[in-house]
Parts: sequence; structure tokens; C-alpha cells
Amino acid sequence: MKFVQILVITMALSVTAATSRATDNVWKEYINERFGFSLTHPAILVASTDPVNGSGREYHTANKEFSVAAGAHFLRIADSNESLETHWKEDLVACKNLITYKKKGDSWYVISGVTTNGYVFYNKFFTQGNNWAAFDITYPKSKKQQYDPWVLRIEKSFKPFLPGKQYDRAVWKGALSDAPEFQNDVKK
Repeated sequence: MKFVQILVITMALSVTAATSRATDNVWKEYINERFGFSLTHPAILVASTDPVNGSGREYHTANKEFSVAAGAHFLRIADSNESLETHWKEDLVACKNLITYKKKGDSWYVISGVTTNGYVFYNKFFTQGNNWAAFDITYPKSKKQQYDPWVLRIEKSFKPFLPGKQYDRAVWKGALSDAPEFQNDVKK
């Protein structure tokens, strides 16, 4: 009798593990219609509410231990000196001694490390023309083996600037910005 019970329990655990792995293999693509970037994420992640300005979205596990947030915006709106370099310097200062890896290219950079409360962070930032796009990932360092495959896949599949001129203009869902800095973009 005990053999049958052990067999049933083992089979149930195997089915649960297989179901969990199968769920991890189902991915969805989020396309931001305003700024034209795409983020591929595990389908089991829960989506946050879109911000009113349409700049991006955050996804997280049900228990909120893993989070990926992607967003984009225009450069030089509030600060005429805003650039890849200014974002890079601000992020380096903000992360101070927590950084374990950093690398910068001509139009992108990545910073990662571990927070004082044991969470891994991975931030990647891109610029193109007058736009920027970025994603940020956080998860417990203790779950690194579980979440690192997700991070790798998200990083490799993130498309910061999809083709199409509509993403380079200040027109979104039929709303035209009145800001003078957008007027040149709209006339193109």
C-alpha cells in the first residue's frame, strides 16, 4: 500500500513540475503603441495598469518577487541637456556601490548589481534620435537560478525601437501634443 501512495505522490509532483515548466515556456509580447518598443515576457506574469501617458508597463509574478518594467519617452523635454550620458551618470550615482556590472555603448548602457536587501537589479537603457527606451528587472538573489533564464530571454528579445515613423512623432491615439518642441516632428 505504501508503494502505491509513494508512486501517486511522485506522479503528482512530476505533473506539477512539468506543468510549471510548461507555463514558464509560454511567453507573450507586449508592444507599446506610443513609443514603439516591444517586450517579451513569461505569460504567467501579471500586468500592471498602463500609465495614462502610455509610456510603458510593468509585469510581475503573483507574489511580486520578480518584476520587469519597460518604458520609453522623449529626450530633452524637461531638460534640454538630457542625453544617454546624463542618464548613465545619474544611474551610476543612484546605484553607487551596488553595481557589479556596467557597460556602455554609443546608444545604450546596462547596469546591474545587488541591493542591500538582496535583490538583483538589471537596467538597460537605449537612445535613438529624440527617444529613449529602457527596461528594469528585479528579483531576489536567492532565486537567481530560477530567474536568470527569464532575464536572458527578456534582454535578448527586447526591441527598443520598432520600425515605423509613427513612433518618432508626438501623435498618439489621435492626441496631438501642443508642446512647441513636438511641432517640428508632427510636420514631417
